[in-house]
Order: sequence, then C-alpha cells, then structure tokens
Amino acid sequence: MSPCCSLDTPIGMIRLVAGDQGLHSLSWNEDTIIEQEPDNPHLLLARQELNQYFSGGLRTFTVPLDFSRWQGFTAQVYMALRDVPYGETVTYGELARRAGQPAAARAVGGIMARNPLPIILPCHRVIAANGALTGYSGGDGIATKIFLLHHEKAL
Repeated sequence: MSPCCSLDTPIGMIRLVAGDQGLHSLSWNEDTIIEQEPDNPHLLLARQELNQYFSGGLRTFTVPLDFSRWQGFTAQVYMALRDVPYGETVTYGELARRAGQPAAARAVGGIMARNPLPIILPCHRVIAANGALTGYSGGDGIATKIFLLHHEKAL
C-alpha cells in the first residue's frame, strides 16, 4: 500500500497518496483522517505546498508527480494542464490543442473528469468555449471549482 495522509482544507478533508516517484493521487476524503505525520518526502512537500496555496502564498506547485501511470494523449493533456498558470483559465479545446490534438476537446473533458490530482493538476482552470463552468469531479463539484477559481481570482 502506498503512503498516504490527510489534509484539512477550506474545501474539505483531502487524501494524498504518493510513491517513490512522486504524488499520484489527491481525493476528497469524507472526513476520515489518515496518518498526519507522513515520512514520504512527496507527501510532506504536497501538504506544505497545499497549505501555502490555500493561504495565498503559492502559485506554482513543485511537488513531483508520478506521471508513469499515464500514457499517450492522457499524459500529454496532464502535462499541458500543469502549465496552465495560476489565475488563468483555458478552454477544453485550447488544452486539446496544447496537448497536440486540436479536435479532441471532448476527450479532454473525459480526461479532466478522471484527473487523479485535482488542484495540483488544475482541472478547475478548464472551462467551456462559451465560458461556462462545466463539471468538476472533486469535492462539492461546481461549487468547489468556483471556490478555487475565486481563490485564484480567475473569476
């Protein structure tokens, strides 16, 4: 079993999971507290950076991510997503273009719905072409997406 820990945030209790290569999961944890003093360096850094992010002091995450679980277009989308700057938004179509497949906006939507590292891989920054805030699979759904975009002053 991979090392994990919990973190209480303004958008609920989240669970972080990491391995030797980096962080590979961030999920909402339904108030279950898991090991609070992890010894995995990626978990320690992720907790520190998330606390800084929510306090307004961090705009770019540096915690290593374990990209080995993703291949092909999915990996390309997640790498392009990581480059969407704090406080900015991008459309599904634009993210598809940045990932090398401009006609794959719908596929990008599916990849966003399965994002294993929301917030750190900022799928909340991805919006519809008409500016609509469509779907968010983490926390309280769209309300969480709105909170994160307001936090970053992107709305």
